Amino acid sequence: MPFLGPGFGSDPDAWRIAGAARDIGRTGHYEASRFPGAPVVEIVDSLLLRLGERALPIASALWGAIACAAFYVALCRLGARGCFWAALALAFTPVFWIHTTDAMDYSWALGLAMLALAFAVYGRAVLAGTALGLAIGCRITTAVLILPIAILLEGRSYSRLVLSTILFGALALAPSFLTYGTRFLSGYEFGRVPWIYVIKGATRDVWGVIGSLAIAIALVIGLFRLRLAPRRELLAVVIAVALTGSIYFRLPHEGAYLLPAVPFVLLFLTRTLAKPGAVALACAMLASSILLGVSEVSTSADRHLSVEVRGSLLKECERRAEQLAARDALLKRAASLPPNATVLVYEQLPLVEWAAPKGSPGFPEFVHLLPPAALILAKEENRPVYATEQALDGEQKIYRVDAEKEWGVEKIP
Repeated sequence: MPFLGPGFGSDPDAWRIAGAARDIGRTGHYEASRFPGAPVVEIVDSLLLRLGERALPIASALWGAIACAAFYVALCRLGARGCFWAALALAFTPVFWIHTTDAMDYSWALGLAMLALAFAVYGRAVLAGTALGLAIGCRITTAVLILPIAILLEGRSYSRLVLSTILFGALALAPSFLTYGTRFLSGYEFGRVPWIYVIKGATRDVWGVIGSLAIAIALVIGLFRLRLAPRRELLAVVIAVALTGSIYFRLPHEGAYLLPAVPFVLLFLTRTLAKPGAVALACAMLASSILLGVSEVSTSADRHLSVEVRGSLLKECERRAEQLAARDALLKRAASLPPNATVLVYEQLPLVEWAAPKGSPGFPEFVHLLPPAALILAKEENRPVYATEQALDGEQKIYRVDAEKEWGVEKIP
């Protein structure tokens, strides 16, 4: 609770979800925050917003608690040792903890997926499929867990699990399909990601600095003790990691994409290291989230890594405050610009539109970026175009143009 806010989180998609929920509440018509959409989260959030903005991160916190509790119940049923500490290790894992304090859909999806796992190990195939189908309605990529959960299903009622998953998954995604047709399955491409950032996303962004080191050591020890892991569980772990990893490497833009595999990695390590290992992992994840972190510092001369005495979660809270301060400064500056101006704000757009929705009097038009053709048109029509420094970098990265020098776009703080 102390880490909820300010705002909806540092990820622009959290603000997109909140914005879509607000629009759904106002119009009564479904609107996806981004494709393929998260209808379960967006529609429920549209109701929760009536209680205030803070209700959205509180809902994420509750789903995070459900995920940890369900994971604990599943481990107990499987007969693992150190179940409580393994559940704490999940709770303290930096990428998970962060997204239980914002308005993203990760904790919703994982909470329902862990409920599906708990139902499955108790042989409740229909309930497991129902929970997993709803999880797919939160994040469609959660569908990769159907096979690992089916492997751990007690009673082997596979057809009931699959059919209920398909039914409730289809119902959960129906608002997006009925609104956009098959276009809702579209994805976004952001260009090639350097391999060093792919590795960073799969390590530091998921486990933190201390946590990554602890996981590496634990995996080495665990591989030498494979015989302690039941074959069925080992197969489920391998499939969960392989399928989740394949999606991540297809679009390696955020380490959080690997979140569905995190409980299965912890299941494997809990089995092979038993209670002492689970205790050590929980302590390492807590320290990784709170005590120590590494960030990239960019200067005019170079870029370098800086070690900080604050972990991923504390850094996230600081980042949120900085984003809101930057947005408020931008809005103050924009209020003095010509009303026919266009302002490129890149990833700040969802934050800006939350405070100043489209058509707000006294403000120019805010946009993500503009392609070269749109910049040419604006210049021909003598419409002034401004951009933040981040947006100018985005124009260079995505459209390969120097908007400031080539098209006279003016930089604003």
